[in-house]
Amino acid sequence: MSNREILKPYIILTKFLGNFLGQNYEVVLHDVAAPEKSVIAIENAHISGRTLGSPLTDLSLKILQDKLYLKQDYISNYISMTSSGKQVKSATYFIKDEDNNLMGLLCINMDTNRFLDIQKIVDSFMGTSDDY
Repeated sequence: MSNREILKPYIILTKFLGNFLGQNYEVVLHDVAAPEKSVIAIENAHISGRTLGSPLTDLSLKILQDKLYLKQDYISNYISMTSSGKQVKSATYFIKDEDNNLMGLLCINMDTNRFLDIQKIVDSFMGTSDDY
């Protein structure tokens, strides 16, 4: 079975998750067979600015190089940065075939900037300060 055949159901899942999670969550599906144009589905792309056909990120390339997918099925709750410097909380699910070969990546990136802004507002109401 080809990468595209294995990944086809995940295109709908990408749309579903993007719709359900909402505008603060980007959901990206990568086909690792084409690292230079790996994005085959993306929802809420405003978070990273990526589009269909965008390449794998440096982190994703490192995952491929280190073969992390052979040791686990996913990684989650890590901080990464978009190309514009925006901080996101991320998770990556490794899509593998029956022989444990990596076929794709399903990534979810949460835009944490709004929550960081809320934290600053709450801190200001609480009168907390780092100044002594």
